[in-house]
Amino acid sequence: MTVSQTIPSDDVPYLRSQVDRANGSHDRRRALVSLASVLLRKRAHLRSPAYLDDLVKVGAEIITRTPGHYRDRIGHVTGWAENIRLRSVTKMDATELGRAIATLSPELTRERPDCPPWVHTHVIAAHFELVQCLRERFKLTGDVNDLETGLDTLDRATRIAPAPEMRQCHELRAGLLRFRFRTHGRVGDLDEAILAGMGAVAEARRSKPTGVARCLIGVAMSLRIRYDWFTATDTVPIREEDDLVTAHSCVTEARNALGPGTELPAFGMGVAASIHRRSAAREVANG
Repeated sequence: MTVSQTIPSDDVPYLRSQVDRANGSHDRRRALVSLASVLLRKRAHLRSPAYLDDLVKVGAEIITRTPGHYRDRIGHVTGWAENIRLRSVTKMDATELGRAIATLSPELTRERPDCPPWVHTHVIAAHFELVQCLRERFKLTGDVNDLETGLDTLDRATRIAPAPEMRQCHELRAGLLRFRFRTHGRVGDLDEAILAGMGAVAEARRSKPTGVARCLIGVAMSLRIRYDWFTATDTVPIREEDDLVTAHSCVTEARNALGPGTELPAFGMGVAASIHRRSAAREVANG
């Protein structure tokens, strides 16, 4: 009976022992990649951060042992940065996010002549991951430069991403613009966020129907924020009176997209409730 028959391929202690017994940098790197792959599957299956510390530690060593000319380096750096970002949700560590940003950023500009399609896919994913790391650091520090860098990164991603990836470009852009509005108070950012969100909805309908509901909720939130701004500043133009109605329509369409028996996610429920409260308040005010 062979080792592969007696030891499950997803046995973490066994894979750790393979890392410890590896001879030479190449063999250790290969064993680390196998261990990281299993840890990642377990993290996704359990939907918990239980393996994030291990993934960050293993990922850091994989990067150290993967030279810049290796085609798979950018995928490993992106995965490591993602795990740091996910861990930052509970750790609230802007310094750690800064380490991920500093490591990932140079990978976006590295020359990759004649790279195969799968490498190009990793490059696009790296752009998106950098934007998300910048966004999370902004949430911790309030440094608007992270938003500007994120928007510049999305501009570059837009120039190289194929059509199916444009949905995520639009979604991320809308989110950054909403944050920038909250920082500077420029309503033009909300106008752009709504347009970007609508672009995400249109692309989701073409390439990823399962993402339509989330994109619609994003548009609804941008519309609600713009309605709040015009109401608070008492500068509501006639055309903006429809923001709340359009936001409500987006929520209704999102529910329809999910199908009968499927509730909006918690985030969507919160947006829907906030729109309902404002609609009710406006009806009372209008008599």
